[in-house]
Amino acid sequence: MKKKDCLDFYVIGAQKAGTTWLHRRLSQINGYNLPRQKEMHFFDRSETKYPQPPSKFNKPLPLSVALKRGYRSLMSNFLKGKFYPMRERFLYYFGKYDLAWYQAYMRLHAQKGITGDITPAYATLLTEDISLMARVAPKAKVFYIIRDPIERQWSQWRMFLDNRNLNYRVQDLSLFKEIFPNVKNRKSYLETMKNYESYFKEHFYLLFYDSILENPKALIAGVHQKLAPNQPSQLTNLNFQQKEQVSFSSEMSPDFYRFFKDCFEEEIKLLHEVIGGYCSRWYFKHYSEGAVPAAVTSELVKVESLVNLHK
Repeated sequence: MKKKDCLDFYVIGAQKAGTTWLHRRLSQINGYNLPRQKEMHFFDRSETKYPQPPSKFNKPLPLSVALKRGYRSLMSNFLKGKFYPMRERFLYYFGKYDLAWYQAYMRLHAQKGITGDITPAYATLLTEDISLMARVAPKAKVFYIIRDPIERQWSQWRMFLDNRNLNYRVQDLSLFKEIFPNVKNRKSYLETMKNYESYFKEHFYLLFYDSILENPKALIAGVHQKLAPNQPSQLTNLNFQQKEQVSFSSEMSPDFYRFFKDCFEEEIKLLHEVIGGYCSRWYFKHYSEGAVPAAVTSELVKVESLVNLHK
């Protein structure tokens, strides 16, 4: 029997595109065993290549810190005779956080069910690190979840302010430009797709945030079918309408909308031409005054919850 990969799938995505929702729904399905840590941030842990908050796994914890954080959990599981959670917590707190550790940690989860690494920021990885992901788990499926760039950026902005108690500045476009000066130059969805397709080929799939809103059960069923085609999915107990990480509500101002339309017009137009489906809906919504040609209308009403880019 061939040795199974240390994990079954990766999920990458844009921020505020639904990865937390997907993680929590998959965690509720019998036969799945996902890490407690939703975002592993293992492949983007280089602080020189990826200027973001440091990963928890960029260097081993000092022994005193590991003991302080892990002792209570380890002892609690030991006294209850729960040795699998004890092994997981031991690896989590006392690991070297190198490649061998990552493979061992994920393989431990894979022994108990379908498992994966759901880290949205992997969408920004350089090709050398995507290549490493493929070497670690060559048969893993990759699901890339995307959202209308304009709606996604507005949601990210509200979350950013919400986390800093700055809700009252939500319509301050000058502040947005100061904090996000390179919004026009960020890596596009199509660039990410191209980079990942080079390494995962037929195992790369595109998901849409729109499906979470319109037909979430079909989206989860589609993901499960790709991961476990011979295992019937039991989705009756899942709360598909549960919202995750909801920010405060505020309508986008005309100034913000004009700015975002200018920022994302080229990208959304290309997505419309290359992908179609929901991407066409975004294009016609923002750039054609709601006038959707009949040929596209029939496509848009059909919920495409899982799209294989190679078909």
